Amino acid sequence: MIFGEILIISSLFSGYYMIDFDSSNQWDPKYVAYAIFAHIGGFSLSLGPVTVVYISEILDDISPYMTFIWV
Repeated sequence: MIFGEILIISSLFSGYYMIDFDSSNQWDPKYVAYAIFAHIGGFSLSLGPVTVVYISEILDDISPYMTFIWV
């Protein structure tokens, strides 16, 4: 969970830095895409599964809610 959170935070900061602060160097857009993919990976390692566990603990039938989340 901590590794995923660190990955989320670092990818957000690096993506923001590449887009906003260092526009004079003209970063290659693929590095921003890598930061976005790292954010998605960090979310799927840490916060993403927590939603499923939280919903399944509270509700009896989770299928409509899980369908809404996946859509």
